[in-house]
Amino acid sequence: MPRVFIGRTHDLYGKSLWELLCNLKDFGVGRVVKRTKFNQRYPERSWYRIINVQPEMDEENRCGSVTVRRVFRGVETPRDVTLSRTTALTDYQLVPRHEEAQFCQLSPERVTEAVRTLPAALPKPPLLLALERLEDANASAEMPAVYRNQWNYNVQGRTEGGAASSGSAAS
Repeated sequence: MPRVFIGRTHDLYGKSLWELLCNLKDFGVGRVVKRTKFNQRYPERSWYRIINVQPEMDEENRCGSVTVRRVFRGVETPRDVTLSRTTALTDYQLVPRHEEAQFCQLSPERVTEAVRTLPAALPKPPLLLALERLEDANASAEMPAVYRNQWNYNVQGRTEGGAASSGSAAS
């Protein structure tokens, strides 16, 4: 009789980040770790370089925060990122030290155009436009767009990077 699995399944492959870091000297500071889900889903490489580790030293070693420098789809984020919620996912793999230089080197054919240009204004929803036209007949049909994570795209009419010039990012 075949086995029948009941419940939710996942597509994670690897170990939790804490399983990897607890077995390394200095909790793996300076080492490179990759998430298999991102590297299977996208053609560009993604990885984390461990900068600082703060374990909570609980019984199972599953809690704490890890500060990393993140490269997602071939683009490095401008700030260091603190991981705390995703560290328990069994989706991390340690890149061997002798393969780090080759893995972290991005070839031009694998890196697609990561920086996109988005519009600075979007059309207003019809009901909002109708309500504004009741009060003011000359109401504009467009509203300014507010984007999050402006490190990986440009906004039309703004300087390069978008976030430095406008400060209109939502929190």
